[in-house]
Amino acid sequence: AWQVEIEEGLDVLLDGEPPGIEPDRPRITGLGARARMEGNPDPPILSSGHLGWNGLIAERYRHSPAEHHFPALPENTVSVYLGQPVRSVRWSSDGIHEGPTSKGDVTVKASGQPVGWHFDKDVDLFVMRFAPAFLGQVAEENGLDADKVELRPSVDRRDDAVKHIGLAMLAEMEAGGASGRVYGDALATALATHLLRNYGTSPQA
Repeated sequence: AWQVEIEEGLDVLLDGEPPGIEPDRPRITGLGARARMEGNPDPPILSSGHLGWNGLIAERYRHSPAEHHFPALPENTVSVYLGQPVRSVRWSSDGIHEGPTSKGDVTVKASGQPVGWHFDKDVDLFVMRFAPAFLGQVAEENGLDADKVELRPSVDRRDDAVKHIGLAMLAEMEAGGASGRVYGDALATALATHLLRNYGTSPQA
């Protein structure tokens, strides 16, 4: 079912425009030095780290029900929920969110904020995190002030563009990077552009 959604959904990303990559864009690879998100209670069951995608690490996690606390991280992160319906409680400096989490829900977390969460059942999460320099680079290419750009946090939102990009990344990771690094870079750029357009708070330059 996920594969059908990937194939049907990728043609609507970024209002139908294919994601582009600047050929002379410097590669940002420092994020890959960390094999897992700091503070995560479990190692990822799958990671894009060895694929060398520019400015982004994608990881799939499965967690048992528990309460977990995460330190403030320098990266902005976005996740797609892949598992069974659960009840969740999540908290950060923006407040407490409590309610149902369903397959396909998208959560955006801003950098620099400690967070915590509790789920009542096993969960399956696909987490994508951006190197700050990469997000700033894409912001400048979209006419935004890279020194001021921020993402607005959002919890359990339906966002088909993020879901389809995330599922395409996951499929590419499961295939061992068969489509090549350029394809992964294009997905990372498409995701960053969509997040800046729809969750960004920086004024136009």
